[in-house]
Amino acid sequence: RARGVVVVVSMTDTTAPGHDVLPDPGSVDSDSSSGLDEAPVAAADVSDGLSVDECVLKAVEAKERGNGSFKGGENAEACQAYQLAAQYLRRHSEVPAAKEVLLSVQTNLAAAQLRLELWEDAAAAATAAL
Repeated sequence: RARGVVVVVSMTDTTAPGHDVLPDPGSVDSDSSSGLDEAPVAAADVSDGLSVDECVLKAVEAKERGNGSFKGGENAEACQAYQLAAQYLRRHSEVPAAKEVLLSVQTNLAAAQLRLELWEDAAAAATAAL
């Protein structure tokens, strides 16, 4: 095992189906190879009809649920919560308040994925934080 190795993943070229860090809400299928049981997501974007402030608030709430799951060792649940938080912020990633929360969500997601030994997914989430 190599230690101290940094893996860089291109989000545009190497993200295979089923390994999306932030899947499109309508594209989540039950055959995902990530090993997570993902709840069905409606075809509409979770942030539809919400203001930037409302999206940031919802994202922070989801992140806090993820933090609780992570602290309790419920890493799959933490991943789901962090992915939901990121979905709320996807449209607003250039807004400073949203960008700050998104950075934290992406790094937390990577940490939870590392605990689940989802190496490629963790590398993609960490890369997205850059």
